[in-house]
Formats: sequence, C-alpha cells, structure tokens
Amino acid sequence: MDFSHIVSEDKIRRAYKDGEFDNLPGYGKPLKLDDLSAIPEDLRMAYRVMKNAGIINEETEFRKNYLRLKIYLIIVKMRNKKPFCTRN
Repeated sequence: MDFSHIVSEDKIRRAYKDGEFDNLPGYGKPLKLDDLSAIPEDLRMAYRVMKNAGIINEETEFRKNYLRLKIYLIIVKMRNKKPFCTRN
C-alpha cells in the first residue's frame, strides 16, 4: 500500500466512526449491482464509466435503429425479388 491509500482509508474510517455517512440517501439499503458477467473483465470499468456518462444508452439506441433499418432493407429486397419461375 502506498501512502495516499493509507491516508485515504484512515479518513474514511474516521468519517464512518463520526457518523458522517449516516444521512446519505440509500443508507442501509442493498446496492443495485449490474450484471456485468457478459462483459470481459478487463472492459468492465470502461463499460461502467461509459454507462454512467450515458454513452451506453446512445449506443443501444444506435444499434436498435441499425437493426431496424437492416430488417427494412431485407424486407424491401425480398418484395422486389422476382420469382424464379412463373406460370402463365
């Protein structure tokens, strides 16, 4: 442990002992943890930062729109496709 880590831990312990954390919103309630098991371990911190910044929501909307357009394109291609054999 380096010096700054020791000092930080000491300040946190003193604040907890003095009751400075008692009036925080959500005190005593369980944390809402995200399931990040599908994300590689080395990318989880970056994912969490991007999610907290709102970037992940934008990416999700972009992907939805992309997939929707891709489906529409497939439908249009299928409708415009001429049948292989026709009967008179």
